[in-house]
Amino acid sequence: MTNLAETVIVGNAEPLVFYRAFEFEANPPLLESPRNGSPPLLYGQPGVTYLFQYSPTIGADATWTILESFTLSNSFRFLVPTNTGALNRFYRTIKP
Repeated sequence: MTNLAETVIVGNAEPLVFYRAFEFEANPPLLESPRNGSPPLLYGQPGVTYLFQYSPTIGADATWTILESFTLSNSFRFLVPTNTGALNRFYRTIKP
């Protein structure tokens, strides 16, 4: 999912194929859980600022700490969580 484009030339014996692509913008933002060692993935809106936060607990009494503030340049971004050895750490991304 980048802004790159590529032209592929196929032989004359191949049938013509048409592909259509759409840009996906998540509103509200979506935070995808890590899989197989990959970092969390945020889907959001380009040009919007988000806060990546963590908390040792979840619920109404949770205290959220900001890890990073950033503005998306496209509709997704891989996030780099940090963990100082805490047993539990929960993450969220919000618009300020």
